[in-house]
Amino acid sequence: GETDGTTPPVGTGYIDAVMMMPTAWNIEKQALEVTSKYGLDERVSINDAYQMATVNLSSMLPLVAGIAVIFIAGYLLIYNVFYISIAQDIRFYGMLKTLGTTARQIRKIVYKKAIKLSLMGIPIGLLLGWPIGRLLLPAIVNMLTDDIRVITTVNPLIFLVAIVFSAITVFISCQKPAILAAKISPMEALHYIEQTGGKKKQRRSKHISTMMMAKNNLTRNKKKVMIVTLSFVLSIVLLNSVYTYVTSFDFDKFVADFSLTDFTVSDTTVINNYAPYNTANVSQDFISQTESLHGLEDIGNIYLWTSKQPLSENDLARLQELSASSSDIANELENYRVRQEHGVNVYGLDDFPTEYVQVLDGELNTEQWKAGTGVYVTPLRMMGDGSLCLYKPGDQISVTQLDGTNKVYDVLAVVRIPSALQTPLQVDMGLDYIFPTNELLGNMVPADQPAMKTIFNVDHEHQLATENWLKNYTKNTDTSLDYLSKVTLRQNFDRMINMFRLVGGTLCAILALIGILNFINSITTSILSRYREIAMLQSVGMTGWQVKQILIYEGIGYSILGLLGSLILSVIASLTVVRMMGVELTYFTWHFTLLPVFLCIIPLLLITAIVPLVCYNKMAQKTVVERLRIAE
Repeated sequence: GETDGTTPPVGTGYIDAVMMMPTAWNIEKQALEVTSKYGLDERVSINDAYQMATVNLSSMLPLVAGIAVIFIAGYLLIYNVFYISIAQDIRFYGMLKTLGTTARQIRKIVYKKAIKLSLMGIPIGLLLGWPIGRLLLPAIVNMLTDDIRVITTVNPLIFLVAIVFSAITVFISCQKPAILAAKISPMEALHYIEQTGGKKKQRRSKHISTMMMAKNNLTRNKKKVMIVTLSFVLSIVLLNSVYTYVTSFDFDKFVADFSLTDFTVSDTTVINNYAPYNTANVSQDFISQTESLHGLEDIGNIYLWTSKQPLSENDLARLQELSASSSDIANELENYRVRQEHGVNVYGLDDFPTEYVQVLDGELNTEQWKAGTGVYVTPLRMMGDGSLCLYKPGDQISVTQLDGTNKVYDVLAVVRIPSALQTPLQVDMGLDYIFPTNELLGNMVPADQPAMKTIFNVDHEHQLATENWLKNYTKNTDTSLDYLSKVTLRQNFDRMINMFRLVGGTLCAILALIGILNFINSITTSILSRYREIAMLQSVGMTGWQVKQILIYEGIGYSILGLLGSLILSVIASLTVVRMMGVELTYFTWHFTLLPVFLCIIPLLLITAIVPLVCYNKMAQKTVVERLRIAE
């Protein structure tokens, strides 16, 4: 405002600032910091979609679950490695105890070993991880789009977080083994055999079989069995979850979000969703050429006019009523009273796209609508849950015309426009007016305004020829245009699925490798701790094949427990985490499946049967007498 010092200042305008923040975290605090800096903090309202950003469970769940899975897998592997190391060196720790070493000093020895291994392992992990990331990230982005070029950089923060995360995992993992080493007594160390799970022993059968012995061996250390089983379970559950998630993507729903017809043509900014949008760029020349295509079945255009429309006293009174049930409207009510207007997307639809309009309230009075005396409106899609309506069928609205006059229209119906026909940008309250093309063009906008979108169908015989024509037209004739087709959408859909397969498959492979390594470690430990026991059994007549049978049954026992655990946890994960991750996707239709779990049965049984055989064969290279001497 301006003043000459004697008259009060006069307000000359109204500021309505829309701010996009770099992150949704603490968005209200960010907004208040900016507005207070520029003196705009009188009325600040936050889009409801972001109000729960700090605790948005569905968006945070995949990240938290991913970190938890990696941490648990790392913990299990590191714990098992240290547990095995201590089992192998148990007599060494017992001798240290005999020489007067305290429990605290033994714990320090274990921690020093952990630090030494970390100092070697973490740098190797970083050196391997960075090039793998450099290869993996561009591959993922290329699967999603051709328009983004990935430039990978060396960010010290990422390396620092990886080092801290790895160090914490190692420290937590080696705590229990360190306590175990510190607690061992010299006598226990001398005669160390894996502890049994219970104190009481009950003999229920006089006949001792290799299967019974394998079962007894499994129950000796239930904690170790649980850790190895969990290692298998993690990879199988993740595999099942990724498979369920990917197979729940619905192509028909995916297509409906982008294109309801064989082909949709628009400005490249609209097709690829890049702001700022050019919503009037499909020329009459292009439309004429399309109308002469061979095999054309249906064609129609969608025009758009984003404008400011007046708010009447009745409109403001209705907003006052709605403010009782919507905090969004309550926050903005005073603004609308000051402005006396609101932003509206005004559509002009040809006959073909009008067929896709869905009625929510009222009736499509086509005659009155085409005659230019009626209008369809949408709910306030940017307010609350998007279902509140400013107008009801029978109301009247005033729309500004090209010549500056206002024309009154009857509201015929409240409708929904499918997202494939919409403009990418909702304005103000998210209210749209829908008119026939001939009412919009020449009356509200110039008669020669280009269309926002052209949609059309061609018969099956001419699909490929039309695809090639469009590709050539948008590359050579008019590069500002782009198109969507069922073919390109299928390619985009497949790219997205392949991205999830690549990421999920890589993580599954890593977890499976950890599971197998844990199993190998456990079987090795089991044989090492029973070195003398097995040698004694063989010295009194047990054959090598019988020892192999015991070890194979033990391995199969691990796989059966792993599969049972996988079945239970896969069901729980599918019903909870997977479904929650798909809630926000419009093209997600949850399908329950356990196919990957069942497909893992044979590989898991083979691994758990072959590994013990390999370990035994390595041990059997020495004679029974030699092994008895070593054990002593």
